[in-house]
Amino acid sequence: KFMSTLSLVFAIVMVMTSMVVPASASTTTSEETVKIVFYKPDNWGDNISIHLWNAKSYDTSWPGVKMEKSSNGIYTYQNKNLTSCNFVITDGNNQTSDLYCNGYVGVKDNKVFAKSDNTIDIYFKKPSNWSSNIRCYYYTDDYGVVSFMDWPGVAMKNNHSDDDYYLYVTGYKNLKVIFTDGNNQYPSSGESGISVSASQELIFEKNKYTVTNHKYMDFY
Repeated sequence: KFMSTLSLVFAIVMVMTSMVVPASASTTTSEETVKIVFYKPDNWGDNISIHLWNAKSYDTSWPGVKMEKSSNGIYTYQNKNLTSCNFVITDGNNQTSDLYCNGYVGVKDNKVFAKSDNTIDIYFKKPSNWSSNIRCYYYTDDYGVVSFMDWPGVAMKNNHSDDDYYLYVTGYKNLKVIFTDGNNQYPSSGESGISVSASQELIFEKNKYTVTNHKYMDFY
């Protein structure tokens, strides 16, 4: 009877384990594969090419190979046989500086920053003296500050509560985060944002924050 019961418990555990996945799991892009996402400046044309060197047998002759247009103003080059390379991006009239890629990166404002398909989860518990206009401003500073938004940032979503807000951000390996309601701000003006990385969660509550690796699991 003991063995039968133990076998039943083991079977149940195995079934439950097979149904548990990390909340923000993603296998879209290996971060060891060269993938370059280019955010085209407004004054550039649409004939975007990428020239590679130190890329083994994939070195190119100027002006390089065409980048794939993935959406309006965004172009992509991917090579699963490389882990790093030097490159220049051009439209025939304009070009970036000599840049370096290691894995999965983005290029904006002539700066390179690390990208990731894994989610950064951001949670905010509103202090009593803050308004409900909770916004999150985030940026990267891998090799110089790169931002994709104007201050005061994007509105956080309300979690069916007057005080609980959240935001899930994908596409960055490292972020700096600032919270504001337009009048109040954390961290204070002039201070750097809170550092958080892909597959981590940032929780702000009671005027302090914690950054941890994802611990929550979803059952399907």
